[in-house]
Amino acid sequence: MTEYLIPLLVVIVITILVTIKRSKKVKFIIWGLVTMILLPKMLGLPLSIYLFILIFPDAPSGILAGLIAIGIVMPLIFLVGLVLLLIGIFKIKRADLENNT
Repeated sequence: MTEYLIPLLVVIVITILVTIKRSKKVKFIIWGLVTMILLPKMLGLPLSIYLFILIFPDAPSGILAGLIAIGIVMPLIFLVGLVLLLIGIFKIKRADLENNT
């Protein structure tokens, strides 16, 4: 489990350090990209194996855990990242809204 946990923590710490003193718009964009590109690969397999063990405790792990990772967990994490990215792209600053009225 630590072979997945250490790189995940490194990515999260680096992302937090990069987003310090940035606007919320840039933070959403950076976190969206990290969530779309890096986290499905890092969280997909361990999370799917954990879910597989919870759902099917007596079955041998293997192909079904891989299918859960590829078919369910990775696209869900990607969609969360896509939503964060779109929020960052289309976020309107309050100052811009007040100037237009």
